[in-house]
Amino acid sequence: VSKTEIQDIQLPDGNTLHTYAVKARSDAAADSKAAMVCLPGYGAGAGFYWKNMDSLSQKRNVFAVDPLGTGLSSRPSFNAKDTQAAEDFFVGSLSEWRKAMGLDKM
Repeated sequence: VSKTEIQDIQLPDGNTLHTYAVKARSDAAADSKAAMVCLPGYGAGAGFYWKNMDSLSQKRNVFAVDPLGTGLSSRPSFNAKDTQAAEDFFVGSLSEWRKAMGLDKM
């Protein structure tokens, strides 16, 4: 069985992204592959992946992340007025999450 952690990762702006992390069974295999990051759609949460996490983590670290405003992550005001602002809201928070997790690639 893989090592499982559930964490709320704090971002520089104070928001948190709820994260379900499973460490790969083999450190050597995990070091050679990019981490897999699973993002549930609206109406779902990171917990929807729990039955798949063990098998997905055979050869790589796997993370299921609740994006801002969903699941158990922070729910900041969403004031985007255009597509670019909406992308910045979601992609920017995921980029900060990636840095906080020490992931160079995913």
